[in-house]
Amino acid sequence: MAKKFDKISPKNISEEKFNQLVDALPSSVIEPSKPVTTAPEKKEKIDKVKVKKSKKKKFNKKENQKISKIETREDVRNLGGDPKIEETEITSEVFVYECGGILFGIPVAYVTEITNDYGTISPLKGFLRSCIGTTEYRGKLLPIFQSQESYLKIDEIKKDKNNNLGKIPSAIITINYKGIMFALTMETHVGIVSIKSKRNYKNAEAFEDENRSDLLKDIVWYGEQNLFIFSPEKISLLVFSELKNQIAVEAEEDIDSKSSEEEIIDLGQDYMVAKIKNSTIAIEITKVLEVIEGSDVTPLYKVADFIRGLISLRGQVLSCIDLSKYLGHELTVIDERNKFIVISVSGVDFALCIDRVLGIQSIRQSSFQDSTKVFQNDIPDYFPNFREKEGEVTLIFKPDSFLKSAELQEYKKN
Repeated sequence: MAKKFDKISPKNISEEKFNQLVDALPSSVIEPSKPVTTAPEKKEKIDKVKVKKSKKKKFNKKENQKISKIETREDVRNLGGDPKIEETEITSEVFVYECGGILFGIPVAYVTEITNDYGTISPLKGFLRSCIGTTEYRGKLLPIFQSQESYLKIDEIKKDKNNNLGKIPSAIITINYKGIMFALTMETHVGIVSIKSKRNYKNAEAFEDENRSDLLKDIVWYGEQNLFIFSPEKISLLVFSELKNQIAVEAEEDIDSKSSEEEIIDLGQDYMVAKIKNSTIAIEITKVLEVIEGSDVTPLYKVADFIRGLISLRGQVLSCIDLSKYLGHELTVIDERNKFIVISVSGVDFALCIDRVLGIQSIRQSSFQDSTKVFQNDIPDYFPNFREKEGEVTLIFKPDSFLKSAELQEYKKN
């Protein structure tokens, strides 16, 4: 009978040489032949197996639970987790805007104003990445960051030959984070959205050093593209590292023409400002859910003319309200180009027809005037206050007054 060596060994090699070759390998498919077990040895092995089985039966329920817990902890360690750390769910309101065809966001809590009325921009090269320059704003030196450059990594900015940091922005968003102020360029306002995110603080701290060049707080999916949310904390640290207290020294001849220090500190209330025909209106930002456009309006019949129809928004049906006639204009032509501000007040949501959004502005209530003393017709019914600044009148819309109006109540009864 041929030996195993005879069957698998190469030709022209001795058995001794072949065994040395096999021993030198890390592992071998050749298993040593099993020794023949005598009857007493078999009995001894069977007894050992019985002892092991009997010991296994003695484990009680509590001990089994302990073992499963230990295995669970081990599984967590293998996955790189820590059983003591819990993820925290954070909900935040984000102001969403577009710049250079890209969607960006900034937490609404830190937005002070959106304006296209700002002073001369002085270039600031080599100090702050993606900063097109600085201007004077409310008595402070305000750096202005270009949005479509700030969201990139530093090395990517250097590689980009087409960056145009010197371009004058059409509008800026001013942000105040714990007294440190800066601005971001914007082109079009999109809306305000609520974003829920989970954060593991220990893991976040571990990656903090690796992302020093990153000025983003988060990247989420919104609509049909990425939404890049800036981090006010990271940008403010960058600003403070170069500009410190952001001191703006005024020329003597300008001091008397400036507002008092008390007026500068009073930032007022934030309002969404929009146009209806040639009328400017403002709505308290806390009552604005979002801005939408291009939504189909299903017309209704035998209802008040200011109710233009119904809009289906993500499964929710909203009434489409047109206040043009109360402002002395013809009713809005409803087509695919219409824009709407979705308003929520007292548990009721509705969509207000507008022509365009001007942005968010901070308006002090001390600047309000009584509409009944100036306007007639129906304007004071829904716009009880107005503000006049540099010859432009902004009507303050009160959704609560509109919902309580006699005309709407009569419609509800029907």
